[in-house]
Amino acid sequence: MLKQNSNECIPINMLILLILLDVCVQGWSKTSIVYFTSGNNVTLVCPLNTSVENITWRKSNDIINDADNKINHMILNNEKYSVLSNQSNRNMLHIRMANEDEVGEYYCETTINKYIKEESLQLVKKVTPNVSVLLTPNSTVYEGTNVTFECMHDVTSTTVVNWFKNGYIIPSFKTNLEIIDSITRFDGGEYSCRVMGNKQTEYGFGKVSLNVLYSPDVVVIDYDNGTLFCNASGNPDEYTYGQWEHRSIINNQIRYLNGTENGHLHFTDLNSEPRFYYNGIYTCFAENGVIRNDMLYQRGFQHIEFKGIPQCLQYLIFEDYIQAQSTEIFIKLYTVPIYDSFHWKTSTESITNISTKYDTTVTGSDFITMLYDEVAFEIAVWKFSLVIYDLNQEDFDIYTLQVENKIGNISCSVRLQPTSRRYFSPIVIFMFACGAAITVVLVMNVIQHFVNSRKIARHNIMRKPSNTDDQSTVLYRHRAGQEFTEITLNETDGDRTHTIEDD
Repeated sequence: MLKQNSNECIPINMLILLILLDVCVQGWSKTSIVYFTSGNNVTLVCPLNTSVENITWRKSNDIINDADNKINHMILNNEKYSVLSNQSNRNMLHIRMANEDEVGEYYCETTINKYIKEESLQLVKKVTPNVSVLLTPNSTVYEGTNVTFECMHDVTSTTVVNWFKNGYIIPSFKTNLEIIDSITRFDGGEYSCRVMGNKQTEYGFGKVSLNVLYSPDVVVIDYDNGTLFCNASGNPDEYTYGQWEHRSIINNQIRYLNGTENGHLHFTDLNSEPRFYYNGIYTCFAENGVIRNDMLYQRGFQHIEFKGIPQCLQYLIFEDYIQAQSTEIFIKLYTVPIYDSFHWKTSTESITNISTKYDTTVTGSDFITMLYDEVAFEIAVWKFSLVIYDLNQEDFDIYTLQVENKIGNISCSVRLQPTSRRYFSPIVIFMFACGAAITVVLVMNVIQHFVNSRKIARHNIMRKPSNTDDQSTVLYRHRAGQEFTEITLNETDGDRTHTIEDD
């Protein structure tokens, strides 16, 4: 057994256990050591087994409190001390935000049966290691670079190294040297390593920021107010914008447009042209000085449909002549957003849904190709049809369709009129065909008779010397019936002769 200053004994095996567990042994003659981290609160528990009222604390020769546990205001940093007890009625000295000034040996003492008994505790500040983080090749790198992280410190004892990114631990980093192959934009951020040695050493931290440069990702944003935005997201976040490209939905090139310096494209008057002319695929280009795939400018595109009132695509005239039968007229219309309601009417009355004279249908997703400004546009239109039953003379009229969407409404008209062509019955057509055939046969016979009754004349062309050196005479002999007429060509007027010969 070992004997304490309080004349109490403790088994030797318990003493060994306490030492192995590194527990502060209270009540022993040897001084207990308490380690603290600068700036943290520290509580010293008196090893003496006695009540609070009988304990006096001092640091070296400076008395901290009196018998009533009042703090001595004459000592240094007295505002940091307070005396209290725990649940076991053990006396404790509490020190707020301890630092270098609080380092030293502390004593707690009491008087029992006229004997003064005391114990001591040594307050020791933990050693703060010097820690830094080194990034290779640099703390600013391009995306795709291999980066080495090295945690450098001056701790000589066995250490534990933990890595953090933006305050969160990195489970895969376990040593003081780690590597990330082909760094990405998502690897950028603040990295820190924490070094911990033995109990005499406090945590040491080193920090560094990794800046990853990458070319922008580009998307087109429609503000639904006639303005498009070329939204670029890269590092660095300073961009230069190129021209906008406008193509039709079937990828026909329409035009190039100049936007603003900050990436906006404004349309001030969408009603100056047919709405479908402005719709299509808009592509914007942006760069921040970082090359990706051998390209400086990166692109983003979006299929844009500007909203507006419905638009009629053309004025139609339908011709029909068959009365007492049904016919269909229709209007094709472009509308974004989708239509909410529609209504047909004639020039004199409104057409209702309960009418047995008319029937209405609407067909969507009907694509047509329209040529405008020498560019082909593939347009998704709505076909509004009106079927008219038992057609009569009064039905030849102008029909108006009114269509409304959330933006506004429009009226489109179509004319139904009688045909101007005449039609013949099959019997009449047959008689005309027979007459034409007979006429052709007669004409062919007349031609053949004329050919057979006339003999084909022979044409002889000969040359004879002229009286002059610079002229030649060409004789054209033509047989007409029983006579020959001889004509001298390319000669002077005095040389012309006419000879009539018998056959």
